[in-house]
Formats: sequence, structure tokens, C-alpha cells
Amino acid sequence: MWPQHHSNASAFGQLAFNFRGNCRYRPAEQDHVVGGALPMPGRQRRLDIADRGNAMIEFALSAMVLTYSLTAVFQLGYSMYIYNELVGAVRAGARYASLAKISNAGDKALPAAYNTAVKNMVVYGNTNPANGDQAVVPSLTLAKVNDVVITWDAGNVPTDVTVSISSYAIDAVFSTFTLTGKPSYKVPFFGQYCSSGAAC
Repeated sequence: MWPQHHSNASAFGQLAFNFRGNCRYRPAEQDHVVGGALPMPGRQRRLDIADRGNAMIEFALSAMVLTYSLTAVFQLGYSMYIYNELVGAVRAGARYASLAKISNAGDKALPAAYNTAVKNMVVYGNTNPANGDQAVVPSLTLAKVNDVVITWDAGNVPTDVTVSISSYAIDAVFSTFTLTGKPSYKVPFFGQYCSSGAAC
């Protein structure tokens, strides 16, 4: 049997007995909530669900911004990498063109063998590539390299050579960037020139 509560328990608190018969004091103030309202478990659950929903929306928006940012960084980095590779290939071709021998009949004609050798140097890094050799830059072909442009002086002697890319599309997965007429590299001609019509 539980002991009878004192009639003034509501004013002074009440004694609560556990099953062992021990007595503990519980202030009456703990029986009430500020404002006279008891907690509402159902409302609390709804608030928790609403908080979780807000967190999901915030995560989705943040993930979208982060995805676009990472995509832009990847595109910029990959495009710069491919462009630098093209610059290196064009420089290698221009370097070879400036030191190679040119032979013609003194008519400013561009020897086909010379032009092909320069293009091979740009694309394959070798003037005489073997079958199956890979291009130094992905998807770069001989057709994407302009013919060598030679600058002649008044005496029909070559002074400068220019090597450039005609058109190249950089495939950055999410978008494509097309380069037209670049990169381009111009260097002085230091090679041997023969205008007698015979090979040097």
C-alpha cells in the first residue's frame, strides 16, 4: 500500500516512495511547466522532422554550388594543361623549322618535305614517325597544323619561320573549347638555305 499523501502536498511538495520503501522529496514545482503547459511529444517530433527537412534542402543547395565550382575548376585546369602541351609541341616544331635546311630555286617556294617534317615534329615529336606512333597531344593530327610560314627578305633569303595550329578542339568533358590559329610561334631562321634548286 502506498502511504497517503499529506493534504498540503501541493503547497509544500510531496514525498515519493519507491518500491524499497525509501523516501525522497520531490518539489511541487517539478509537477508544473512554466506557463502551465505540459510538453507535447507529437509537436516536438514534427519540429524534429522539419529541422531534418531544412537540413536536406541546405545540403542540396550547397552540393549544387560545390558541383558547379568543381566542374569549373576541372575544365579550367584541363584546358590549361592541353594548351600548354600544344604550346610545347608548336615550339618544338618551330625550333626544328628554324634549324632545318631549305632548298628551292630562289622563288620562295616551300619545299614539301620540309613542311611535312615540321608538321611531324609538332604532332609526333619526330620528323619521321613510325606507324602507330601516338600524337604528343590527344587528337592532334597533321591536318590541324598550318603550313610553315616563311618570311623572306629582299634577296629571297628566309629570315623567320612561323609554326601554328590551324584549329584544335579541347574536349574538357563538360564542354568543348576550340582554338583557331593558336598557339603560334615565330622564330628567326638559322638553318642552311640553298637557292640553286639542288638539295643543300
